[in-house]
Amino acid sequence: MEREPGLYVTLLSDNRIKKILTDENGEETESEVSIAEELLKYSDMLYEPYENLMLYAGSLLEEETLEADEKVFVILQHLLSSLYECNPTSAEILRLHIINEGRNINAQAKYQVIDRNLQSIIAAQTVINCALKDIAAGIPIDMEQKYALLQNYELREQHFFDGQQSRTWYYFQAEVGYMIFLLLKFIESRLRVKRCRYCGKFFIPKTNRPTLYCDNIVADGKTCKDLAPQTMHKVAAADQKVIKEFDRAKQRMYKRYERAGYGKKPSP
Repeated sequence: MEREPGLYVTLLSDNRIKKILTDENGEETESEVSIAEELLKYSDMLYEPYENLMLYAGSLLEEETLEADEKVFVILQHLLSSLYECNPTSAEILRLHIINEGRNINAQAKYQVIDRNLQSIIAAQTVINCALKDIAAGIPIDMEQKYALLQNYELREQHFFDGQQSRTWYYFQAEVGYMIFLLLKFIESRLRVKRCRYCGKFFIPKTNRPTLYCDNIVADGKTCKDLAPQTMHKVAAADQKVIKEFDRAKQRMYKRYERAGYGKKPSP
């Protein structure tokens, strides 16, 4: 069965998914990943550099010159190359989306496709992080009001064989749909999530015991769990010094006020 270009996803056991990314030539790239791992990757993506590139490209397009258009093409290609390094699936879906608009689209059209998709992705990331924050705080996910729009999103289903087994596959031509799909499945899984008090990233705790820090490698092969206790001790010690100095300064101020007398103005 010849598939349309895009991303196909099917559910596996243990909250895992299988992905098949089909390009415009029909070539397929398969991979498996956990829903939580994939969702947290989107939660942690930093899109500000891409937004800055798009702002610069947009300012060049306002010049309406051939030279400016050529610069925009280079900027957009650099953006895609950079995105491939951070999230290959994201970059490939975006590339296929551009191809669907036409192979010879001009700089303005290519810019609009990327900008439209990027803004949708950033909006979806905001919803993901808001939901993860609620889950981490023990706040029930309100699918009736706060997250009602998620329920209105329609998934496109297809059925075809994976080996000898017929499976239901979800088809995505735009990345925002895939992100919403991951969030919905994560909410259904009822997995616990915490926010690291050291790096601020969300993570899935390995046990039911209270966990403050994650296992992300921060520096020199050391994780937040390795670095956080010593760092937090230094911060606490520094805070105590500041508080003590503040108290001493406050006492000196009150003494000066008392010496000045109640009917007099305190000295500066």
